[in-house]
Amino acid sequence: MAKDLEALPDLEPPVKPLDSECCGNGCTPCVFDIYDEEMEQWQKFCAMSGEERAAFLSKEKQSIIVDGLSQAQYTSLTVTNIKRVTKDTFIYQFSIAPNSSLNMNVGQHLILRFKNGDGTMVTRQYTPISRLNQTDYFEVLIKVWVVLKMRQCMSSL
Repeated sequence: MAKDLEALPDLEPPVKPLDSECCGNGCTPCVFDIYDEEMEQWQKFCAMSGEERAAFLSKEKQSIIVDGLSQAQYTSLTVTNIKRVTKDTFIYQFSIAPNSSLNMNVGQHLILRFKNGDGTMVTRQYTPISRLNQTDYFEVLIKVWVVLKMRQCMSSL
């Protein structure tokens, strides 16, 4: 059994955001704050024994975000609907925990991160267009430019 625990693979290190992925508005947290936190957590994980890693991974699978999204870490989301607005603009609807909302104020934005077809991460900021008190899901309006990285990610959904 201990042999199996020691064989647990290392998690991939977080990818540092490009300078262009920061909006420059002094957001808290910024994409760089999230990266620093992820790097710290990754370093702690790498220092763990096999048993500690197994316990950590088990706990991570069981963790549930109670209300909306976490400000401290990325959360996997499911696209539940895509509505075409123009030939290159779409409203993407993402589900969140039942009966929860984003609890954001007008003008705040969230950070979406997608894995590109080549495995690189693409990070962009979007302001939700759904009502402030909307529960169960949120919507963002995304223009998918032909030459930009996000188009490749969003077109694959």
